[in-house]
Amino acid sequence: MDQIPCELCEEEFDTVDSLIDHMKETHGATVELQYDLSESEAAPAAAGSPGTPQVETPLQTMVDNPESVENLIETTFNRWGEMKQEGFSHQLNLIIVVGALFLSVLIASTVLVWQGVLAGSAYTFLLGTLTGYLLTFLEDFL
Repeated sequence: MDQIPCELCEEEFDTVDSLIDHMKETHGATVELQYDLSESEAAPAAAGSPGTPQVETPLQTMVDNPESVENLIETTFNRWGEMKQEGFSHQLNLIIVVGALFLSVLIASTVLVWQGVLAGSAYTFLLGTLTGYLLTFLEDFL
């Protein structure tokens, strides 16, 4: 029996089914069997044996069906916009949490300095550290 070559990688197979499986698994192609009823192959086609498998790659699918490409692009940009909006929401929540933490440390240290528990130099160092952290954290927003 003749070997059937793969059109994409030239590997040879014994049966059409094994070739179709190879194309699907290795090349990610969708395969459609077409029966050729031309005069030269009228006898095998009439007997019900399949013709040469036609490989339809993803690029061919996009060229043949431009509406699907348009839908893909539209869906991609819509999802990107939604994710960007969700990202802004997350960043806002993060800024609120960090701001609340910053204010709680500032208020607590101010109360400790006012009561005389914390020295003024330590308070100054703490404020400088917090300010540097805040500027580093908000670098993307400034």
